[in-house]
Amino acid sequence: LAARAPPVRCRFGTLRTWPGSIAPRVLALSVDGVDSLVEIAAALDELLGTPREHAFLPHVTLVRLTRPGRVVWMSLASALSQLDLSDVDCCFDRVGLYRSDASVDGPVYTPIFEAPFAT
Repeated sequence: LAARAPPVRCRFGTLRTWPGSIAPRVLALSVDGVDSLVEIAAALDELLGTPREHAFLPHVTLVRLTRPGRVVWMSLASALSQLDLSDVDCCFDRVGLYRSDASVDGPVYTPIFEAPFAT
């Protein structure tokens, strides 16, 4: 699958929080212009036979807190919102699958598989 797909060029978008803005645990930066990543994610889901609980949303996680606090989030969001990343290009040159295991210190991500996109 990855060997047939070219590297994906994109731009950073807006700041996002999950699971919401009241007491979020994750602060992420959306990635725009990546329809091909959405298509690759859908193909992987079909290949693996694993339905998603939520729609695939390309992003880069900036901060993950195990004990969210509104004051901390407001300070982080305020500081990060000052950054202008709209002119920053990035390129994804590989796809990877990771296992996420919960721990008291937060999630631990273990690589399962990685493959480069076509060059």
